[in-house]
Amino acid sequence: MTFKIRTIEEKDIMETYEVIRNAFWDVYTPGCDEHYMVQQIRKVPEYIPELELVALDKDKIVGHVIFVKTVILTDQGKELEVISLGPIGVLPDYQRLGIGGQLIKTAIKRAQAAKFRAILLYGDPEIYRRKGFVPAETYGIRTADNVYMPACQIYPLENITKEEFAGKYFEHPCYQIDEQAAQEFDQQFSPRISRTGLASQRRFNKLIQEIRPFKG
Repeated sequence: MTFKIRTIEEKDIMETYEVIRNAFWDVYTPGCDEHYMVQQIRKVPEYIPELELVALDKDKIVGHVIFVKTVILTDQGKELEVISLGPIGVLPDYQRLGIGGQLIKTAIKRAQAAKFRAILLYGDPEIYRRKGFVPAETYGIRTADNVYMPACQIYPLENITKEEFAGKYFEHPCYQIDEQAAQEFDQQFSPRISRTGLASQRRFNKLIQEIRPFKG
């Protein structure tokens, strides 16, 4: 099934918050704050508007993805600009139809045309390896805390090497959540009951436990 993919427009803003909220509710933790995160990304200079995409079923937005510029501080002491993917979300009733894959493929083509070198994200490896992502550890890339995390993955947009890219990946500060501000932002949306102990939450906790120290 094919859905229309296009760049976000001003009129889409509130609807994309709803899409992301519905896509992430109770997935990793009870409730979610990814819709607040999208708002924060849009405020920073490193936000990339041409890579913020929506997927449509007729006039209804059913999927959304957003990107921001950030850096890897390499072991050679250089800063390499890369881009971070996420959040990416698809409405629950439209999941497993390939919409997320279509959004990512379109974004990859645009990012390559814009000469970005690599996309990084934090997500479930079982999902993203099917989209062409590989563990960031493949290229010697650790988190800002200097640990290897299975959830940290990379999609090279050109031929890159471990020798050049090995180092610490710094997520943009806009991904850091102010819990009180996120709760206040969420008040404008319809109330929802949150749940605990879901399989996706247990999977998330398992991935966190698989963090390994860098022994370099």
